[in-house]
Amino acid sequence: MRFRLTLRVFWWAVAIAACAVQLLTIGLVIVGILSAGASGREADDLRGQQLLVSSLRQGVLEQELGIEGYASSGDPRQLVVYTAGGKDVDAALQRLGTETGGTPRAVRVVLARSAVGDWQRWAEGVRLRVASARKPVGNAAADPEGQRLLTRLMAVVDQLQSELDGAERTAAAGRASAWSFAAVALLVGSILVGAVLVVGTVRAADRSVRLA
Repeated sequence: MRFRLTLRVFWWAVAIAACAVQLLTIGLVIVGILSAGASGREADDLRGQQLLVSSLRQGVLEQELGIEGYASSGDPRQLVVYTAGGKDVDAALQRLGTETGGTPRAVRVVLARSAVGDWQRWAEGVRLRVASARKPVGNAAADPEGQRLLTRLMAVVDQLQSELDGAERTAAAGRASAWSFAAVALLVGSILVGAVLVVGTVRAADRSVRLA
């Protein structure tokens, strides 16, 4: 009777140790999965913001093309591209402002909005001059002020794009690391549970021989 009781207590100890290791493993795996999911969502959000910056850049280029064509030709049809580009720029800035709110990139978006506003005011001035003169006023691309404002604008957009690229790479790396952590935790935990059971079985057999 004493032999059976001693062996039962020993097996309970082995089972408790194995369950503790298994629970710890499950906890670590869950932490890794949750971390990977959070990093994945962040990476997806950043990729969406990268697309918005590309849309912003394309919209500015369309506006530049439209205002240059209008200034050099006086043809109002050139304003179709200019107007469409302006709508794309406004939409991209609005969404970027919403999606980057509370992040370090929000400052860059504010700077981009300011730079866009400065250049668009210059472009509107060119449009009004052409409309008032009712004839071409020359090559808008050669205007030093317009070039200065456009260069500043593109520099701000490039900086925003660079920050988003870096943040997206960091988030992607974090997701990969989290998945690796979860996989390693599962592997090591499984090995430890197996080791506890094997060691427990061997010691139980040894104890059985000694107590017999």
